[in-house]
Amino acid sequence: MITNLGTETLDGTVNPASSTPFSIISGGGGFSIAPSAAQTVTVEFAPTVSQKKKFVATILVESDATKGKNFALVTLSGRATGVVSPSPTPSATPTSSATPLASTDTWLNTGSPVSISQNNASQGGAAFVTSATNASDVLWELVPSPWGINSGSVGASTITYSGAGSVVMNVNYSSLNPSNAGVNGYPFIFYGGDQWGDQVGGQPPLFPAQLSATQALNLDVSYALKGTLGGNSDVLFDEWLIPSDSYTGGSGGAMEVEILPYCNFAYGCEPCPVLKTFAEPVVVNGASTVMSFAENACTTGPGGDVLFSPTTPADGYASAEIQFNLLDFLNEAANTAGLANWWVAGLEFGTEFGDASALNYSLTITKFQISQIQNPH
Repeated sequence: MITNLGTETLDGTVNPASSTPFSIISGGGGFSIAPSAAQTVTVEFAPTVSQKKKFVATILVESDATKGKNFALVTLSGRATGVVSPSPTPSATPTSSATPLASTDTWLNTGSPVSISQNNASQGGAAFVTSATNASDVLWELVPSPWGINSGSVGASTITYSGAGSVVMNVNYSSLNPSNAGVNGYPFIFYGGDQWGDQVGGQPPLFPAQLSATQALNLDVSYALKGTLGGNSDVLFDEWLIPSDSYTGGSGGAMEVEILPYCNFAYGCEPCPVLKTFAEPVVVNGASTVMSFAENACTTGPGGDVLFSPTTPADGYASAEIQFNLLDFLNEAANTAGLANWWVAGLEFGTEFGDASALNYSLTITKFQISQIQNPH
């Protein structure tokens, strides 16, 4: 359902489903909705294959809204359990009991300002962003993570939460030691849990989340990578799959899943054998498109790592607002590794750097929305 909460008529378009067997049977195409009115969009799922299979598609909704975002990417999923024929007279779409759980600090403006800076690997620690109205409510954890930098280096990895709409990760070293490492560090923003049992959960959604109990994990992130980069740089969603929601055993019993919307490494962005090409429907700067990734892995399963490196467009996007369903990547990695009933621990997002004697660049995040839809019980 599309609801106009504004005071002016809302005009827009409900685009067709990205793939069959989903189709819009009412409410599609152009719309014009009066203030306080709504329009129902009915989608039919009509598989005709005679095998068990999961289908995923998306519907892009665009509008002339002047407040909030003026588009939405709706994820559809369904599973055929045998031969199914479409009903000649579709009935009304049932109301799902699944309720989206969306991050309350999407615009990065409800927490108290905080900053943390570290020079090298011996300076551990992190800073916590707390709600401006409740100091015990932790919204994010900021981790500079210069984990591969020696103490002789000159400079720092710094993360600043402004409280007014941005998180800025600044990597500034006039002398980086070692200067020939593939990756020297990974400053990142963290929410949910990790493979060690750390937990930050002061806003929705809920982590750890079991993959089989999750319908969608939609991300809407605006970021910009700028400055003097080293020989290796990327923008990275670095996630961890764990065998149970109570797991705290570390990386050896977990599996890392890396999704890179941008990657530019001197030796290439596929460090392991490429298993296949993985295509994902995304919305980039308001336009619906498909990104292709090289799914590559040296070892899968516990202690392993599955990477999704961008191939189309080449290198990906250094700066963009990008929307996609993270669950698609996590399910693909779990299926590749044969991990049944595993959980995603939480979310990490940041930038890796390395292979440079000096560098000075920033990753600025101005929107970070996490929207989780759990399967109805």
